[in-house]
Amino acid sequence: MLLHHVRGPTSFQYLKTVDGVLKETYQAACRARGLLENDDHWENTLREASLSQCPLQLRELFVVILLFCQPSEPLKLWNIFKDDLCEDIRHRIRQQNQDITLPYNEDIYNEGLIQIENKLLQLNDKSLSDFGLPSSVRTESNAAETMTHRYDTNNLTAFVNENLPKLVPDQRHAFETIVDSVIHDKSFLFGCTWWNGKDVSCKFDTC
Repeated sequence: MLLHHVRGPTSFQYLKTVDGVLKETYQAACRARGLLENDDHWENTLREASLSQCPLQLRELFVVILLFCQPSEPLKLWNIFKDDLCEDIRHRIRQQNQDITLPYNEDIYNEGLIQIENKLLQLNDKSLSDFGLPSSVRTESNAAETMTHRYDTNNLTAFVNENLPKLVPDQRHAFETIVDSVIHDKSFLFGCTWWNGKDVSCKFDTC
């Protein structure tokens, strides 16, 4: 974009210089030249929504803006509204800790980022880093939850419905046993026999 608007550029630094000031990024240079829309509209949208919508709805709106509205500074929007986006998380943790004075902290913001990223993954297989947002720190349970958002459950359900009737009795028994262990949060060691007759042990962890 800068190449189309800067006449006779002599270097990459020249492209990033606006009114004698060297900008840190090309995006910042574009913004300074008025080549990018600012985020005033999205900031006003989030501010108005924060007055009437719950934090969950606000996070969903934030995700929609990230995915489909191309804000120029997602990190700035996050920093402005992170308290509003994480208000319910702080309320829950306050109740859990029986501490109504608990302020916002990095753990609260981290959980908010995890929930935002889960929605990004679910809708468009995007992560926080795609928008220049802080990386979340995930525990093992968080990571398992993230993987579930990468699955297309509709396609998986259709696959099962189509192929389940094709299973022979032994296969169906194995399938139903494994599914039952998942539904009831059990952990079993299953024995599998490959086509070459060799036995292997398969550990299925449920979460």
